[in-house]
Amino acid sequence: MTRVALKGVTKRYPVNTVSKRAKLKKAVLNEWFGIKRKEQNVKSREAIAGVTFSLSKGESLALIGRNGAGKSTLLKVISGTLSQDEGKVDVVGRVGGLIELGAGLDKTKTGRANVVERAAVLGIPNEKVVLFQEEIEQFSELGEQFDEPVSTYSSGMKARLGFAISVTLPFDIMICDEALSVGDAKFSAKCLAKVSELKKERIFLFVSHSMTMVQRFCEKGIVLDKGHVAFMGVARDAVAYYENNILYLKNSVHSEEKKGSSSEQDKEGNPSLVRSKEKSSSSVRHKGDDKVVKSFLDPLIVNNEKVVNWDVGLKKSGGGLVFDWDIVFADAFYDHSQLRMGFPIFSDDGQMMFSCTKERFKPQEVLGSDFSGKLIIPSHGLHPGNYYCVVALYDGIEPILRQLICEFKVGSDGVPKFGLYNVDSKWILN
Repeated sequence: MTRVALKGVTKRYPVNTVSKRAKLKKAVLNEWFGIKRKEQNVKSREAIAGVTFSLSKGESLALIGRNGAGKSTLLKVISGTLSQDEGKVDVVGRVGGLIELGAGLDKTKTGRANVVERAAVLGIPNEKVVLFQEEIEQFSELGEQFDEPVSTYSSGMKARLGFAISVTLPFDIMICDEALSVGDAKFSAKCLAKVSELKKERIFLFVSHSMTMVQRFCEKGIVLDKGHVAFMGVARDAVAYYENNILYLKNSVHSEEKKGSSSEQDKEGNPSLVRSKEKSSSSVRHKGDDKVVKSFLDPLIVNNEKVVNWDVGLKKSGGGLVFDWDIVFADAFYDHSQLRMGFPIFSDDGQMMFSCTKERFKPQEVLGSDFSGKLIIPSHGLHPGNYYCVVALYDGIEPILRQLICEFKVGSDGVPKFGLYNVDSKWILN
């Protein structure tokens, strides 16, 4: 019966801390004088540690984690290209991979000859090989070049042949490291449809950084963190855990300041209110004294000739945001007719997601030197991730206040998101 079962599997890689000079000295002593010295200072790191799970026919599992988490190492252990240092690996069935699709092809032979060679390794009877050849030729869409040497193929043609071989030959266990599809949009769609069909008949192991693809093709998920299993469960829950606890985890100045305080937190672990210590001793609010390392937030300025004091905060309210501000203008700055204000929101990679702006204020809205108010965004629609809030105040075209308010995180519920952000919508079906 086809199965993949791992119990307490650990794989270590040696980390040699011996200097090049020490290695040369050892080689000289050994070669010239026959003196052999024991290797010293050889350490090891665990690429995967204590991994345990089991799969049977028709089950699909996604391996999720950051680069270096141990995903590819785990696939190699399952495929047999690496041996574990501890634990037990029980794999029953033919293992085929969508990993390096062009790897293993003999460049001196034709595409057809490569299919025959790969089928022979799997022990497929000759009478069945002909049928697989025709199917692979048709799927790869190589045409006449199927009977030409692989050395004449482009990299895309090699990938298409490799993919066609992997999804056509009768593998019981299919492992995939990102390469779910190749080629143009039309061929890529055909690849995805084929994988979706085959995973019902095989054990399917999938490594990907696309959480949408993970949920589309896998029922189960394992989150790896530094080689250890951090979470195991249904794919949607695994994605939510990864996005909330690993992918978007940040140690911002605000999260550091919140430690030990009694400020209220929401279900995503964020402060429900980012406030000034001048107003509340149990919470935090940006007052312009934090070091900003994100270049896309520049320029950050305060024109002290026009702005004497400022205090801006953010409160997360359900799926929305509430900004409140209290700004004190200098007495000499009395003409507020050209005042403009905005609150841009930036993603972690510097893209402005949106900005709520007000181009003009009525005279009764800005009285004297005190300027305070609130901006309510009922639903921000932001996807899971880290975001930066900025306050921007202008006198005409002159910036008089532009400062970072705070960094905040939008948590994940594991549901796939598309586009830049969600908008309020209502479906009416007839």
